[in-house]
Amino acid sequence: MGVENLLRGFPAVLEKHPDTTLIIGGEGPIRGELEKLAEPLGERVRFLGYVSDEDLPVLYRAADLFVLPTVELEGFGLVLIEAMACGTPSMGTPVAAIPEVLEPEALFPGIQPDDLASGVNRFLSSPRPKGMREKVERYAWPRVAKKAEEVLMKALPDSD
Repeated sequence: MGVENLLRGFPAVLEKHPDTTLIIGGEGPIRGELEKLAEPLGERVRFLGYVSDEDLPVLYRAADLFVLPTVELEGFGLVLIEAMACGTPSMGTPVAAIPEVLEPEALFPGIQPDDLASGVNRFLSSPRPKGMREKVERYAWPRVAKKAEEVLMKALPDSD
């Protein structure tokens, strides 16, 4: 998922913003490796483990920034939509469909640790963006359903 690159870039974030805390949610087969990589960062990195669907909105709203550091194989990036729907500014790497979801200024220049650190530092040094919920309105279920219906109706043969 690229979390290792975010961890490797995080010391450069702490240099400019020493009070920043990186919170990582989720479980996976490389969690032990990630925890080892985070050891030198001390209490500035916290691993939450599995986060229930009920708790996710609370975490999104509590965050100053949501980061999706994907390096490959990201389908759509639904987690970006979820975070922004909670009003949380979000950034992601320019991989797969992520650029279709995010505004250009919310994209990291690449997937490397330095790319992630520079993007987070830029965000933390700038005024907080507003209107995250409005940016994801195009993905609201009623709108998606209407678009899907339009596509399906075009695909149907005329029944005259």
